Amino acid sequence: MELKIPELIELPNGFTNLSGLKTLKIKNAKKVDPFQLFAQIKELGKLKQLYLHNCGLDSLPDLAYEMKNLRTLNLTCNYIESVPVRIKQLNKLSYLDLRSNPLKPGLYAKL
Repeated sequence: MELKIPELIELPNGFTNLSGLKTLKIKNAKKVDPFQLFAQIKELGKLKQLYLHNCGLDSLPDLAYEMKNLRTLNLTCNYIESVPVRIKQLNKLSYLDLRSNPLKPGLYAKL
């Protein structure tokens, strides 16, 4: 099951009831609180692919590192400058896309 949400303003009621969701794509959600967003997304235990394109993120909230089943994390067109080494806690993660972010030089060498 895949859900695409363009220009999200707030997460819909019952969002976490989508327990079988494997792919979530959210674009242009700059008005949503990142903590609130990840608090609800992490409840989607079967989620394998997460795309947060142009969502105004400047970092990953701590809750992001609890999403142990993620295989794809796409954070293109945000404001992320660095990613903590603890991204390695997502041991199933095989694809991390940080294009079009103001990354500090040498970031990928550390991962």
